[in-house]
Amino acid sequence: MTAGAARTADLTADVRPAATRLAGAHLSCEAAAGPGTVRFSAVLPVGTPALSGHYPGYPIVPGVFLVEIAAAAEARHREVLELGDRWAGVRSVRFREPVFPGQRILLERTERRGLPRYTLSHEDGAVIVVVDLEVRGQGREPEPLGAAVPAVVPSAGAGEHPRPEQVLPHRPPMLLLDRVESVEPTVSLTATYTVTAGAGGVVDAGGAEQLPWPLVLESWAQAAAMLTTWDDPTPDVRTGSVLLFGGARDVRFGAAPRPSATLVHEVRLVADAGGAAVLAGSSRCDDQHVLEVGQLTIGRRPASSLPDPDQTRHQEVDR
Repeated sequence: MTAGAARTADLTADVRPAATRLAGAHLSCEAAAGPGTVRFSAVLPVGTPALSGHYPGYPIVPGVFLVEIAAAAEARHREVLELGDRWAGVRSVRFREPVFPGQRILLERTERRGLPRYTLSHEDGAVIVVVDLEVRGQGREPEPLGAAVPAVVPSAGAGEHPRPEQVLPHRPPMLLLDRVESVEPTVSLTATYTVTAGAGGVVDAGGAEQLPWPLVLESWAQAAAMLTTWDDPTPDVRTGSVLLFGGARDVRFGAAPRPSATLVHEVRLVADAGGAAVLAGSSRCDDQHVLEVGQLTIGRRPASSLPDPDQTRHQEVDR
C-alpha cells in the first residue's frame, strides 16, 4: 500500500462526525472513490439558528455555508481542526442547485492545478456546487492584497439611505450590514458593518475572536445585493424574489476582522443581465484590506420557480 493509499484508508476508517461552526453540518469521511479522490458527507440540520434569517418564509442554506463545509472537509483531509490562516481565498465557486436544511449532501475531493477542488452533490447525483479553494502551502502562494485606500467619505444625506432590511430579505442573525454610506445606483455602493463580539457568527479562533471568512464574504455580498436591488427592493421573498449566490472568482482573504472592527465594503457593478448581476470590489478595516472579490454573481428568481423547502425536506426523511 502506498503512503497516499494508507492515508486515505486512515481517513475513511475515522468516521466520527465533526460539526462545522457556521452551518452546523455533521461532516463524515466516506469510502474513497479512487486514486486521488476522497469523499465526505454532510447532514445539514434543521433549526440552525442562522437559517431563521436566510430567509424568513423561504429557508435556504447560504452559499457561503457550503463553501465553509468544503473548507472544513479540507481541514479534515489535512488532519487539522481548521484551516485557519492557511485558507487564503476561493479561486472559483459555481452554484447550480439550492440546498435546504435537513438535506444530506455528498462531497468529493480532487485536485485541479495543485489546488483542492470540492464537488458537492445531492444524494441523487445532482451537482450543487463546485469550489476550488486557495490554500497556502499548496499551489501558488497568494500575493499580498492591494494597498489600502483612503477612508470612505459618506455621501450627502447618507442617513437618508434605506436601511438594509428595507431592501434585502436577510434578517438577524444573517443580516450582516449596518448602513449604506454612499451609492450611485447601477454603478457603485459603499456600506459598513461593525463586527460585534458574541454575535453575527463571531467565533473563537485560537483564543482570539474573529469573523469567519465565509461571513466576511457574505457581508460583502449583501452590500453587492443592495446595489443590484436598489431600484427594485426585495425585503420579503414571499412577495418578491429570492436572491441566489451564483458564483465567484478570485476571492482573496487578508487580515481577519476582530470584534469592534468596522468593515467597509466597496462594490461596483460590472454587468447586469436582468436576472443576474456581476459585481466586484473589496473590503477593509481601518487601513488594512481584508477581502478582495474579483467577480461575484448574484441571481434573482421568484420563490414559486424554486423547489418547496418543506417538500424537499420530507423527501429526504422518506429515503
